[in-house]
Amino acid sequence: MSLTSATQLAGLSTGTVSQRLLAQVVRTYAANRRTTRAHTLTRGEIRGGGRKPWRQKGTGRARVGSTRSPLWRGGGTTFGPTKERRFTEKLNAQTRLGALSEALAEQLAAGTILATPTWPADGKTATLAKLVRTAQTLQAPVLLLISSMDAESLVVRAARNLPRVATRTADAVTADDVLRAAYLIGDPGSLGQLAARLGLTAVTTKSAAPRRAAKARAVKEPAPLRPQASEEQA
Repeated sequence: MSLTSATQLAGLSTGTVSQRLLAQVVRTYAANRRTTRAHTLTRGEIRGGGRKPWRQKGTGRARVGSTRSPLWRGGGTTFGPTKERRFTEKLNAQTRLGALSEALAEQLAAGTILATPTWPADGKTATLAKLVRTAQTLQAPVLLLISSMDAESLVVRAARNLPRVATRTADAVTADDVLRAAYLIGDPGSLGQLAARLGLTAVTTKSAAPRRAAKARAVKEPAPLRPQASEEQA
């Protein structure tokens, strides 16, 4: 089973790649993967401190209501980081698709987008490793592009134990996935879906003209007006 260059994505423009757009998208995907771990406890989250240390008046000391006050040792933190902080950023669909097209164009210009006639049908990791090894050099990361997780479940299972090999579907692959991989391998079905997603292939749609003609035929012609009776006949 040999690998060839992908002809389905030949319509991509291999001109100047917008590095600014790719950098923006990579930062956004990295921010959306970020999880909030730093969390300091406020005075209401620290256990204890429910009893007033001393009475309000008559001691000569400053009034205080809880030993968990931020002014006390062992008390809460006033303006520390909390787990409610979110780092997610919004990325509209047009920007995501444009960045994906730019990343694929960069890979296409480098000749690292390859096509395989079919995937191994036995679901064995060793068989898939032979296919990947033809493109993978020095343990370079490889991205396998499949049509769907259900239809290519054997490929997903075989690639699970391969180091630095990831699997994505054609309708869910992102620019970040493409930029992380040194090689992209797909079958004709998945590459065709990706080309249709990028608008490289013409999508055949039924013309509305026959429907309009049929609708016009279905409209009944108005009935002719009945001649009015003349005064002589009346």
